[in-house]
Amino acid sequence: YKGEFQQPAIQDGVSRHADSITLGNELKPDFVFNWAKPSNMEDFVAEDGKTYKVPMGMPNFGSLKEILMTAMVSNLKIRGHVLVWHSQTPAWFFKENYSLKQDAAFVDKDTMNARMEWYIKSVMDYVAEFENRYNKGNRIITMWDVVNEAVSDNASSSKWLREDSNWYRVYKSDEFIVNAFRYANKYAPKECILVYNDYNCYSPAKLKGICKVIDSIKAAPDARIDAIGMQSHVKIDYPNVTGHNSYEDAVQTFINKGLDVQVTELDIANGKKAYSSILLKAKYKEYFKMFLNNRKTEGKNGITGVTVWGLIDKSTWLNNQAEYKGHKQFPLLFKDDFTVKPAFWGVYEAAKDFKENQ
Repeated sequence: YKGEFQQPAIQDGVSRHADSITLGNELKPDFVFNWAKPSNMEDFVAEDGKTYKVPMGMPNFGSLKEILMTAMVSNLKIRGHVLVWHSQTPAWFFKENYSLKQDAAFVDKDTMNARMEWYIKSVMDYVAEFENRYNKGNRIITMWDVVNEAVSDNASSSKWLREDSNWYRVYKSDEFIVNAFRYANKYAPKECILVYNDYNCYSPAKLKGICKVIDSIKAAPDARIDAIGMQSHVKIDYPNVTGHNSYEDAVQTFINKGLDVQVTELDIANGKKAYSSILLKAKYKEYFKMFLNNRKTEGKNGITGVTVWGLIDKSTWLNNQAEYKGHKQFPLLFKDDFTVKPAFWGVYEAAKDFKENQ
């Protein structure tokens, strides 16, 4: 954030090309807690009517006020990413007495429910207070990834949740996912979109696991889920964009379950293949043609937004991934000098063709 979005040239360009941004890290729990350690405690009365101890003065929200102000003056909305995630959440949050010791015992489910409720309420209250004070109550954060990456890559009909997670270690079930959507529904503005976000949603086994999670959330009368976020770190040759077991197949599965879809983290890796600007342009055009064909229309569910995961190739997270070591990736729409790549025109041509065919 501080290295990129604060630059005036980037703020100007993003405002011209986008209406919403997603922060890569700054709304994850580690950052919201600002890496502080709990010390003094105060009381929190939870949903169950019992009083629980929570860290006084926390969360302290790091750079969030500055981020919200920057987005507001740039006339941009923010996707809130993320409330409940197994990663980048401090281990003490799950431990008895908020212990910093690695071998400390996990709390019971009732205590964890209270901590989750307290955290989600704290974040929602802070954002709403800012919006009311500085933005006349108009929403800056218009949607939240309530739960992120909770389904196993090896999902089966009997075991479909990620088990290498402190959330799972406490609950041993999808109860924490359902409760997260219950608390988000309780404390978020009613117009705020609540999202379950995951990667490889187009994998047939994982798709079925995510559908099981959707069913659990929908079965809870006080929970609300509005959309599925499809993280889209795709490759030039995988998955198929359309057809059987394709990206579009997953999109339509979610739509048929009565949910909207958001493409949340789009980049297209050349993988171990040599980069070709022409192939990348064609692939972006193919994806955006499919996105537009499945867009949300009045009275029907569909794709409501697309977020490209980064601005310029030199900053892409993909070049830090072990699987691409020795193979430089060029997955985005802008060159390092912020001029457009042919891939940008692939997106433009898909939109132009779509408009002409309406």
